[in-house]
Order: sequence, then C-alpha cells, then structure tokens
Amino acid sequence: MPSWLFQLSRALNRLWVTVGLYSALGIAAALASAQFGHLVPSDFSLKLGSDSVDDILSILASSMLAVATFSLATLVTAYTSLVGSVSPRAAELLVSDGGVRRSLATFVGAFVYSIVGIIAVHTGYYGAEGRVILFFVTLAVLTLVVLAMLRWIGQLSQLGQIGDLVGRVVAVTEKALRARPILCARASEGRPAGEPDCTLTADEVGYVQNVDLDGLAAFAERRSVRVHLEVLPGELVHAGARLVSVEGARLTDEETEELRGKIAVGARRTFEQDPRYGLTVLGEIAARALSPGVNEFGVAREVTARTVRLLAEWTREAEEPDTPPDVTVPPLGIDALLEEALGPVARYGASNPSLQCELQRALLALARTDDARMAAAARRLSRAALGHARAALKRRGDFLEVRRASAPVLRGDA
Repeated sequence: MPSWLFQLSRALNRLWVTVGLYSALGIAAALASAQFGHLVPSDFSLKLGSDSVDDILSILASSMLAVATFSLATLVTAYTSLVGSVSPRAAELLVSDGGVRRSLATFVGAFVYSIVGIIAVHTGYYGAEGRVILFFVTLAVLTLVVLAMLRWIGQLSQLGQIGDLVGRVVAVTEKALRARPILCARASEGRPAGEPDCTLTADEVGYVQNVDLDGLAAFAERRSVRVHLEVLPGELVHAGARLVSVEGARLTDEETEELRGKIAVGARRTFEQDPRYGLTVLGEIAARALSPGVNEFGVAREVTARTVRLLAEWTREAEEPDTPPDVTVPPLGIDALLEEALGPVARYGASNPSLQCELQRALLALARTDDARMAAAARRLSRAALGHARAALKRRGDFLEVRRASAPVLRGDA
C-alpha cells in the first residue's frame, strides 16, 4: 500500500487515537447543536419541553464514566492474561481490533459529549431552540451507546479466549498472504543476474514493514528504468543492506530519497504485509501450549489445523498477481512459511504420537495441492517432524505409528 496510507492505518489502529477522535466528535456534536437552533420554530420548542435534556445528560455522564472504566479494566485484564499465557505479539491484536476500539471510543466519546453538554447548558450557551437540537442529538448518542453496549457484550464473551486470539492471528495472516507484494513474490522467479546501475541501501537497522509496489512501478515507468526489489516485508535489514536496485539509469539524490519513501523500515514487525510474522505468532502460541507447564495439546492441534487450512486455501485460490512489467520481486520462501507455524509443533510436540500423526495428516493436505513448491515444502517438514519423533518417542510402536502416518506424505519424494 502507499506509504502515507500505511502510516495512517498504523496511527488509526492505536487505541488512544480512536478514543481521541470520538471524543473530539462528541465535543463538536455538543457545541454544534446551538448553531442549528434557528431551524426550530419557537412554539415547537415550548411544546417539546426540552428541559429534560439536563437529566438525560447527567445520567449519561455518570453511567458512561462507569462503563468506560469497567471496559478499560476488562481489556487490560484480558491483555495481561494473554501476554503471560499465550504471546505478547498476539495480544497486540486485541488492542488494535477495530470492534474493541470503536466500543471503548463510543463510551468515552459519549461521556465527553455529555460533560460538554452539561457545561454548555449551565452557562447559557444554548437558547430554547438550541436545547431542542441538543435533545435530539442526545437521543442519537444514546442510540449509538446502546448499540455499542450490545456489541461490547458480544465481544466480552470471546475476549481473552485463546481460540478467539488464534482466529484473529489467522485473519490478519490471511490478509497479509493476499497483499500484493506477497502474491507477486509467490509467482516470482527472481531477477536476472547482472550488476545494477544504482542501489538503494537501508540507513538504519530494522524490519521492512511496508512496500509500496505501485509507487515503485510508477517510478520505474516515469524514469524508464527497471526496479528490482531486494527485500520483502518482514526481513531484518541493517545499515548498508540493499533494499532496491535500479537498472537503466543513475539516480539523483532526490530520486533516491523518493525511492526510499516507498519502503518503510521500523523497529518492529507488522502484520499488514508480513505473513511470516503472523505464522510466527501462531507457532509461538503452539509452542507455549506445548510447554511442560501448560501441556495444552488441543491448542497445538487447533493451530495446526487452522494453519494448514489457511495455506491450502491460499495455494488453491491465490489469484495471478498483476506484477508491474518494470519491477521484479524476490521469490517467497514457502519452506519458511511452513516452518514458522508448524515447526514448533514438530519440535516441541515430538513426544506426543497422536499430535505427530495429526501433523503428518495435515501436511498430507498440503503435499497433495497443485502447488509444487508447497508440496515439496510439506514433504521436507514431514521428514523433519519424523526425525524429531524418532529422537523423542521411547516406544518403538509409537514411532512406527507416526512413520505410517508420514508415508503418504513422503511417497512423492524421489
């Protein structure tokens, strides 16, 4: 996505930004009501009896303060629990979830609206007609609050549950797998050999967070050059590491800085264009579940099943990418995708024969896809998992059971 859009989406995903925007909207709604008072006939304002708006605003202010405080405390409790028991990186998705942010922002925004409305009423800011407008605006705010509370009640039933968190990670990973740079990398054969005319290097240590592929294509077309992207989102780069190579012309300092703006590098990995990060988080959840202090094999099974389902559907349904003619992208490592999520299951669950058999059956689903690279990666991971099982299983019968489960997967090997 464009760099400015990426930075904007990252900012809007912060809880305090969403709450701040809703609070500003509440202030604007409260103060703007007086500006439309001239639209209300004077006799209508007398008939309506809008004095009740004072009581409504007071009730709204006291109740929204309690609801917002309770909701924030619940969110902090769920976040702390997931950080300690699952993965800090997965818990980030709880705070950045749009539904959670909108619910909390609605409560805080309604509280700010009511406080500003009460102050404005008691300072004589509204006339009789303005109070009528305020009355109807308050009814609209109450409707939004009720809808937000119903949505929040539904979210509370899932908040902090591992299954819900796994679903969130799978959803962002699926979206990242369909990001344009990743689809182009999946179909890429690499770039032709040869020394470039100009290279762009990183000026800091960090992770590649976003690549503006359309911006690179527009630059290549405008300058009549070929642009070779050297890194994919999620890769760790250091100062001096090559980010982009340009073939066909030398670039000025201004053009180099323009190209640098097409690639965002930051201190942390992000989910938007980095499917390996999402799969890594799934692997962390499985590894924590398989630790001796937890021994929750059901979570590892769920991670295995959902990962294989995700990758199988992506392999089958991924559309042909519209790769720009003057831009090349490095190939995507399929082995790394599988290893990030299912490698921990193969290693840390090696002593559980039933889990290993289930892993082999899951890998069979990938080995039978039409994607040759995915099938080969599944067979390689199957062999690695079989090796871990051989070293960990004490009973020969258990190992033979796992080996029988792996036989259909490995049958395609030469």
